[in-house]
Amino acid sequence: MQKIAFGSRFPMPGRFVATLYGEPRMLGNGLPGIATKILLVMKLTIFLLIVSFFAVYGKSKAQQVTLSGKDISLQHIFSAVEKQTGYVTMANEGIFSDSRSISLNVSAMPLRSLLDLVLKGQHIKYVIQGKTIFLSQKSVPDPVSSPVTPTEPEAVPVHVYGRVLDSIGYPMEGATVQIKGKSGGVTTNKTGWFSLEAQEGDKIIVSFVGYKKVEFVADGKPEEKLIVLRVMQTGISEVAIVSTGYQQLPKERATGSFTQITREMINRSPGPDILTRLEGITNGLLFNRTNAEGENVGELQLESRGRATIMSESSPLIVVDNFPFEGNIRDINPNDVESVTILKDAAAASIWGARAGNGVIVITTRQGSYNRKAQVSFSANTAVSGKPDLFYDKRFMPSSMVMQIQKEKFLRGDWQTDENGMIAFSPYAELLIKQRDHLISEEAFLKEEQRMKNTDIRNDALKYLYQQSIQQQYALNINGGSNVNKYFFSVGYDKMRSAMVGADNQRLTLNVQNAFKPVKTLEINTRISYSRTNANNNAFTMTDLAGSTSGLQPYTALVDEYGNPAKIEYRIRTAIADSAEKRGLLPWYYNPLEEIRRADNTSSSSFLNLLGNLRYQVVKGMDIDATYQYTEDKSSTRYMYDKETYYVRNLVNNYTQPNGERPIPYGGILKLGSPVQRVQHSGRIQLNARKSMAEHELAFLGGAEARQTIEESFPETILYNYDPDRGIGTSRMDFVKNYKLYTSWASAPIPGATENTFYRIDRYLSYFANSSYTFRSKYILSGSARWDGSNLFGVKTNQKGTLLWSAGASWNLSSEPFFKADWVDQLRFRATYGSSGNVNKSVSTFPVIDYASAIALNPDLEPYAGITSPGNPSLRWEQVNTLNLGVDWSVFNERISGSLEFFTKKSNDLIGDAFLPPSTGINTANYQVSQYRYNYASLQTKGVDLQITTKNLEGAVNWQTTWLFNFAADKVKNYYNSGTLNGNAYVGTLGYQIPLEIGRSISGIYAYPWSGLDPSNGKMIIYQDGQKSTDYAGYMASLRPEDMVYAGVTNPPYYGSILNNIEWKRLQLSVLLSWKAGYVYRRSSLFPGMEYTGSGLFHTDLLHKWKKPGDELVTNVPAGGGLNGFDQNESTIYLFSETLISKGDHIAIQDISLNYSIPTGKKAPAVFKAVRIYLYVRNLGFLWKADRNNIDPATPNARYPQPIQFNTGIQLSI
Repeated sequence: MQKIAFGSRFPMPGRFVATLYGEPRMLGNGLPGIATKILLVMKLTIFLLIVSFFAVYGKSKAQQVTLSGKDISLQHIFSAVEKQTGYVTMANEGIFSDSRSISLNVSAMPLRSLLDLVLKGQHIKYVIQGKTIFLSQKSVPDPVSSPVTPTEPEAVPVHVYGRVLDSIGYPMEGATVQIKGKSGGVTTNKTGWFSLEAQEGDKIIVSFVGYKKVEFVADGKPEEKLIVLRVMQTGISEVAIVSTGYQQLPKERATGSFTQITREMINRSPGPDILTRLEGITNGLLFNRTNAEGENVGELQLESRGRATIMSESSPLIVVDNFPFEGNIRDINPNDVESVTILKDAAAASIWGARAGNGVIVITTRQGSYNRKAQVSFSANTAVSGKPDLFYDKRFMPSSMVMQIQKEKFLRGDWQTDENGMIAFSPYAELLIKQRDHLISEEAFLKEEQRMKNTDIRNDALKYLYQQSIQQQYALNINGGSNVNKYFFSVGYDKMRSAMVGADNQRLTLNVQNAFKPVKTLEINTRISYSRTNANNNAFTMTDLAGSTSGLQPYTALVDEYGNPAKIEYRIRTAIADSAEKRGLLPWYYNPLEEIRRADNTSSSSFLNLLGNLRYQVVKGMDIDATYQYTEDKSSTRYMYDKETYYVRNLVNNYTQPNGERPIPYGGILKLGSPVQRVQHSGRIQLNARKSMAEHELAFLGGAEARQTIEESFPETILYNYDPDRGIGTSRMDFVKNYKLYTSWASAPIPGATENTFYRIDRYLSYFANSSYTFRSKYILSGSARWDGSNLFGVKTNQKGTLLWSAGASWNLSSEPFFKADWVDQLRFRATYGSSGNVNKSVSTFPVIDYASAIALNPDLEPYAGITSPGNPSLRWEQVNTLNLGVDWSVFNERISGSLEFFTKKSNDLIGDAFLPPSTGINTANYQVSQYRYNYASLQTKGVDLQITTKNLEGAVNWQTTWLFNFAADKVKNYYNSGTLNGNAYVGTLGYQIPLEIGRSISGIYAYPWSGLDPSNGKMIIYQDGQKSTDYAGYMASLRPEDMVYAGVTNPPYYGSILNNIEWKRLQLSVLLSWKAGYVYRRSSLFPGMEYTGSGLFHTDLLHKWKKPGDELVTNVPAGGGLNGFDQNESTIYLFSETLISKGDHIAIQDISLNYSIPTGKKAPAVFKAVRIYLYVRNLGFLWKADRNNIDPATPNARYPQPIQFNTGIQLSI
């Protein structure tokens, strides 16, 4: 045998293209002004990326061949193989003498696949050893003569080959390719390649679980088939693999309750964080905003299958790439997420033990792929939201009506005492004082009064304080790999301009993942993730205006008649502010628009994650994982007050002494907020084993993990007389001496930095195991156990730890031979039971003491301490036991599919505040009764999860609908309470947690009984001992808990969504409706009569209050006390009465998405594999509401609802 050098001896007939991978260029982006650490991380990122690319360059070209041409001889084919792969071919001379030429058109085809293809039907066979390809002749049997008989024309055999990709151009491993009507078939490899023998005219079906099937005809043409599979847009993808954070397992082998969201569904919404993208498409997960207050309209509370705790953390545990995540979820770039899995029952979540009682959200980020050339994807989008609807808030009154009330108060003499002071009280009253004292002409008075009546501060606020919110997102991803290396690199940049002028933030995220196989049995994985967020916090809002001592006056103007920034009365009377400079003081006026311009308040946060993993295959079917993760997140704030800001001028003036001395110098003030840092070390070692024996399959994992979290905060820093140009200031001030305050008779020390610090170490140690047994792919048994220990609860409890476990079973009835219903595609039953837990960091086995400085009270006093918790050596872990029964089905050739689950959660040893008699000696400051936090209650939650997917149309137009229905209701089963409580405690008027009641929900809302208005005077009707009364104080004092009305629950027990997807050619329309039902909320209203006090509290209900007999038939708003004052008890009873309880049931149009995939055929640039443009609209309002009040039931306590948002973007795949 001799070596034949094919590469240099034969000319190449026909067209021939051989493409090697060029060395990629570095791509990246950055944020100006980011600290040195990010530069270090970027350098390390670039270094690792270069190393990855060089590995890919060298290895990928050694395994893949690109070749195109007609009638190419085998000699030329093997010549190209040698050039592109570096392999050497060994063969006898003349081996190709009888070979036939081949027509090819392949790109990056694996070497073995190419050899199988070109030698198919030839008399040559091959063997690969090391880097050498050995060719030899096949043995040919002697011909045997046989009688010739007439036969039917034989079908023409054809060889079908090609690649299967997803919608964005990534290869799909494991797709099934088979001939329609025949059993068997082949599956695609890691690069998406397949090769299949068929007959010309056969119909070939390509399928993958969770994706739409593709069918084509074997036409016999010698060319590569390119098949693109698209995800079934169900909102919940029944994909084949689910992740628990410890293992990935086929869904059909799982007995637990999982919901998985694919990357395609995650990218359906272009939200800035991963949780926003999951809203409305995730079964069993409630996104609740009923507790959002003020201008925090986006504040979100997550619940998985209802509540399982009372005062411990109630949100699901978030796991990112197999480890718990305790940072800000916005530090994770949603464009880097591959899939999200929700673990809902004990079998699914109990592997996470004492932290899984509220469910687990497992986030898996994207990774590279072996044997794939570099894939580049880029996305960009811009979202624009309208200005907030400031006219939505009912706690506002027309200027003319407010002025009328203030005039009545003025004529009554309410502000006579205030006239002698310096503190602001009412700009209109000040105008009336000038008229009374003849300090202004009648003409000028009437002109200014009319201007005030015509002014509505909300108009100015919308023009100068608020703006359209604009959010921009950019993401670049590069991934690929060779046979021994895979990599993933991403960089993301987000820029958001808030709806509030002066507020914006920028976020940069970097992610580098690399895997390397030095030998076949060992894989080394590394990851570096970094994010940095910088924010400007210089907004001035309606909430800030309400902080004025005179309250938020609707007739206040932010600009004068010429459009110049106006000076407004804020905390100091206008008369005092105007004369300040004559008194030797600094100007004391307040100008909101100037304050925004001069403000320089910033905050920053950073997140760093380093991970290293070794995976070693001991024997086939058994491997060991060892992983270490380090995370660090920091946050800090910076407030730079220019010397001309009101903050500085007000502080200097207020501390100016009678002799003119200024203890506080007139200069800038720099305040660095208390920096916070959290560092976490996590380690895990795990054994994974799997064994298949005929009809049996066993799977096992077991291991141990340890985690330590250190949280620490540091003292603040304040520098007075700070010069930002020179970067110097002073902290050498007398922070002990009391100085006379200019605006009052009181004295106080100069404000100094807060010197409080915080340091906490949490340690966890766990041992875990999980196993499953499968018989005939129909019967599955599973089990898990986990022991958790921690330093949270003291020595006795920690030594004991807590053992949590689960067991489950499933039965695929549709696979049984006796099951004859052909219209049923799948029918599978599941049952699980097990335990998990919750963690509460607010309690300890030891007494807890808080230390505080007494300087603010008296500089001569020493620091003092108070016992905030007496300690409890008997603390126990909260435990949640869950029973889950489920059925999965698919009928009529998958036209209708879904799942139905019933669950019961029983939570024991729940920690909370119990009310105790004073004789215990345990007391809590500011409370009227004694409280003690310990294990004191148990809770039961029952519910249903239902998901149905229907394929309404299939063909030229595809229409699919997914229905989600969820129900979860909790009730208290046991509750220890030995204290004596008044009924007022149930509406929260006593300042502590609302008490629990056995048989009722922990989110229950209570109210005072409502008996209507007295037709004679418009006052509320109450009954004491069955008799009508007006003794409101006596009524409240005598109320018993059983006298209160249980009005319902504030957390929606029923919720779900309806997702419609319509596809026509390259156009896709998606409409998502969300709904919630079965809950109530308490509407805001006025304090009857308080509008005539000095509080400045107003409400539009004042327009509907009782005025004359007969009004009680059309209104429930009491008359109030008018100028005669108000009754505090009457106002409290009204504000917390059942008449202000409203239903929150609603159906909302959550979003609409319109996508178009631009053709990328021969007419398009070859560099693009996929191009998609989209328009996305969110917060479109309500289709229906149960209550007719003009209130958003999703955010009933907010100043305004979430504005409508328009988003447009593009996604490219190269």
